[in-house]
Amino acid sequence: MIYLLTLTAFLLIPVLAQASFTPEVKAKLQQALNTVRQTQSIRGVSVAMQSADEMLMLTAGESHDGVAMSSDMLLGIGSNTKTLTSLVLLRLQMKGVLNVSQSIGAWIQPSSRIDTSITIRQLLNHTSGLGDYASTAEYRQAVLENANRVWKPDELLQFIPAPAAVKGTVWNYCNTNYLLAGLIATRATGKTLAQLYRDELFAPLNLANSFLPPEEALRGTVAHRWLGTNDLVNTPITSAWSGAWAAGAVFSTAADMAQLYTSLFSGRILDSVTLSTMLTPAFQSGYGLGIKRNIVNGTETIGHTGEIRGYTSTLVRVPRHRVSIAILTNNQPGSYNEVLQELLAVLNDATTSATDDAEDYTLRVFPNPVTSTIRIAGATGDIQIVSLTGAPVWSGAAEQAEAIDCSAWASGVYVVRSRAGTTTAIIMN
Repeated sequence: MIYLLTLTAFLLIPVLAQASFTPEVKAKLQQALNTVRQTQSIRGVSVAMQSADEMLMLTAGESHDGVAMSSDMLLGIGSNTKTLTSLVLLRLQMKGVLNVSQSIGAWIQPSSRIDTSITIRQLLNHTSGLGDYASTAEYRQAVLENANRVWKPDELLQFIPAPAAVKGTVWNYCNTNYLLAGLIATRATGKTLAQLYRDELFAPLNLANSFLPPEEALRGTVAHRWLGTNDLVNTPITSAWSGAWAAGAVFSTAADMAQLYTSLFSGRILDSVTLSTMLTPAFQSGYGLGIKRNIVNGTETIGHTGEIRGYTSTLVRVPRHRVSIAILTNNQPGSYNEVLQELLAVLNDATTSATDDAEDYTLRVFPNPVTSTIRIAGATGDIQIVSLTGAPVWSGAAEQAEAIDCSAWASGVYVVRSRAGTTTAIIMN
């Protein structure tokens, strides 16, 4: 077994300045949004971008015929709900109610389909090996048979199929993980999930336009949702949303979700130790506890995506620009990634170099421990890995460094060099 211990130098280093929404930049962002909406045939899109001192809201397209999309409209965020559920569990850990290292058996009954020695952490980072209830034909048929049915979370357990893998051996995205996580949160506190979201997140952060239906009513104008060219406004959503529950049922606005991410990365939701726990990825997935590191056109993002029955979403923090971005659309199939790419292209072109250490923008090497490959995050431009003697073992562009084969490297210490910082990796047999 090869182990990797990472020591990061926190130095005053050249990074890109935070996003500045000048009139020129705002105009370019709006034009980029208009263009990508048309080229990708997006019915309507609502965007919020929050820097340290400004919330910029942009819209394009329509809710439905003759009604333009507006920033105050509510849209489903789909699997971005998972991030909220993870945050609730982590805040409960901070309060001493539970610990994510605990096995789920204290709250979940064992069965042939649920190994209760699985930990809460394995639920949140999708390494539980559980089968996905939401992917079964039985669940989908049941949701469609009675669109007005309100599913209780316990009733959804019947749809969990046989395990897909041995716990802790692979990363496998699975809605069952968050169904069980939601059940644990409610059983540990005696509160509904809607109340937990409100107590732990929505009320403290003043997110007045975020809701968990059908546990609570939606208050505000809901954007029509589209599947292709079909307007689903008159199609009941009760069964689908109660079935998605802790894995995908929240409605919100782009502004609320951008504020959530800004609050998270400014320390208002989690302390630094717990945030580090949340961001630690499982294996080589880049996925931590309900949140994922990704590279979009060479720019590191930290966030999640979601899709549910006519809505799509992407929520990210962009360390390079110290900006939070929320993109919500009202149609599937979605093109939220294309929207993000175009918005980042504008920011990348508009931002100039500066010296600033206000946000942690240091190299990160993972997983820990290492097996045969490593991943690097937090870097832009060219990076180089050298031994302590200075001999290079790898070099290339940061965006190409998602998986680096180190199986042939000798045991020892290697240094990763980048404009973004320096990380010392100690590799031992």
